[in-house]
Amino acid sequence: MVDAKRAPQQLDEHHEAQGQVGFADRILITKSDVVPPHDVTQLRQRLVKMNPRSKIGEAQHGVAAICWTPAGSTSTRSWRSSRTS
Repeated sequence: MVDAKRAPQQLDEHHEAQGQVGFADRILITKSDVVPPHDVTQLRQRLVKMNPRSKIGEAQHGVAAICWTPAGSTSTRSWRSSRTS
């Protein structure tokens, strides 16, 4: 998961964050509803440059499509709510 609000700074400052993006099979952009759409577009473009093989999706208001939830999950609830119940 990549936090749309904090990712640009985290990716600039932390080599570990860059490595995680670089090796990810799937990247889920979270908090895309709290930043301007242009910022999400720029972040997505940056992530594609860092890892062109990865599938990239978005979660809004803590909700992601079922294909982005943890393996084996059958819940249609958000990751956040399904992880805490």
